[in-house]
Amino acid sequence: MNRRSIIAIAAIIIVVGISYFIFRSSPIQQPGIRPVPTPTPKPFSLTDYTEGDDVQARLTIDGRIVALEKHFSVTMTVAKLHRELNVFQSYSATASTSIALDNNQPAFEDFMRALHNAGYEDSTKNPKAADTYLGLCPSGQRMIYEFFQGGKTLMSSWSTTCGDPTDFTGNAATIRALFQAQFPQYQTVVGSIQL
Repeated sequence: MNRRSIIAIAAIIIVVGISYFIFRSSPIQQPGIRPVPTPTPKPFSLTDYTEGDDVQARLTIDGRIVALEKHFSVTMTVAKLHRELNVFQSYSATASTSIALDNNQPAFEDFMRALHNAGYEDSTKNPKAADTYLGLCPSGQRMIYEFFQGGKTLMSSWSTTCGDPTDFTGNAATIRALFQAQFPQYQTVVGSIQL
């Protein structure tokens, strides 16, 4: 064999060898290997928490922005074994009126499913919405929708009675009525204040 033939054969072997390693390591050429899809996170749903001992749904109605002495807010919290209604005056963190009631599993489950059906957990990242409800709707009310498990906030959104762009897309009127109906004394207690 002459020298040219040996060089040609060596070049062919090198090209074939390099091609083999390139195509062998390519994931496209390897049968049976497929990329693992990223799992889609399951949307938050109250129906997944109907039996939780450490879960609470809360609605806060923050009243008009007025003088310190005339400002009120109401917080209604419902859990599996208890319900609590608190009225706060003067932007205080201490309730001026508080009512605690018992609850049970069937009542809680029915309430949670009704909230779910009314869109309690429905929210969206609305680019037109402000980052916070503070200062919005000065002559109306702001509603804050929250859900907790073991003291950790799993959901928080808000809306107003003034039609401001918000991050809440559920049925605010139905949800408000559902929470108020959990407290037979609601009209007596809250009817005496101006929210």
